[in-house]
Amino acid sequence: MLAAEQGDAKAQRAVGDLYTLGWGVPKDERAAAQWFLKAADQGDATAELIVGLLYLTGQGVAHDDSLAAAWFSKAAELGDHDAQANLAYLYEMGRGVPLDLHNAYVWRLLSLDTSTPQNDEKLRKLASQLSRADIAEAERRASEWRLAHVTHPAEIQDLSPDPMQ
Repeated sequence: MLAAEQGDAKAQRAVGDLYTLGWGVPKDERAAAQWFLKAADQGDATAELIVGLLYLTGQGVAHDDSLAAAWFSKAAELGDHDAQANLAYLYEMGRGVPLDLHNAYVWRLLSLDTSTPQNDEKLRKLASQLSRADIAEAERRASEWRLAHVTHPAEIQDLSPDPMQ
């Protein structure tokens, strides 16, 4: 706990896990949320994702879709694929953000680090609600995002499945 108290984000996240699970400390959702928030405030993408989930579900904090979207957005911008998928869901449903299928499609594309039948189906469903021009624009934005966030040239790949298959 010393490292967490001294401000180490990974240690703070680990303490949040301990309180969530009740391992070595009493199970306490509010205490867990406080530790996750400390880590998230330091830019820990995993903690940002967790805080988004906490706000989305109201676990240890008051339910707030707007705050969930804000935290998912921070983690998504850092490349967290789960946060990108959650942000896509919020845009698709209009929860905490304006309903925006175009942004939902962009974030869903970015979340596809590995293709799964469930993600592929969600992408096809979104594509069926967009024009070909909107899909092309979303794919362009996703490609630009990837290029701006790539750290190694080998990471560049085309993850855009054909939504009309």
